[in-house]
Amino acid sequence: MEPKRSLKKLRHLFSIGLVAMFLSLGFQNCGGKFEVSTSALSSLACKPSLKKASLPASIGPVACHDYTSYSCVVRTYSPTQSNAEVAESICDATGACATVKRLSFNSLPALEESNRIEFEPGGEYNRTDARCAHQLKFEGSSIAVGESFDADSALERAIATCDSLEGVNR
Repeated sequence: MEPKRSLKKLRHLFSIGLVAMFLSLGFQNCGGKFEVSTSALSSLACKPSLKKASLPASIGPVACHDYTSYSCVVRTYSPTQSNAEVAESICDATGACATVKRLSFNSLPALEESNRIEFEPGGEYNRTDARCAHQLKFEGSSIAVGESFDADSALERAIATCDSLEGVNR
């Protein structure tokens, strides 16, 4: 019985350490600012304030609708998936393609009696997250990021974010 209690305590301490690390990274990566997101995709989202600031003229025009300027990562957590990594593409009508790295993680090893609800569809251990980002960086962050539950929607959101930036279509 004692080893089980130690394992739970170790998991608890590990979880606290991860939260502290992500809070620290989020704060540092946003130049000292971060916003808490209520998004189902993440509890902490770093959002640069590029929408309010114009990009410097030295960046030049940005091709927001050029799929080759974007890369995406799709993460699937499921007790029925095996761990895998697959490279794919999302292409537009002209044949320009965004790269997509699809990662699958088997979450079955995390199953315990106490957390079965987290294995239901949409739960922490049975979900899919997608994030697409423009490859052009400004002050260490991508100029446009989109998040959703699939790569196509995430790419659309990233393009919309890029379109909303002041100064990209000079």
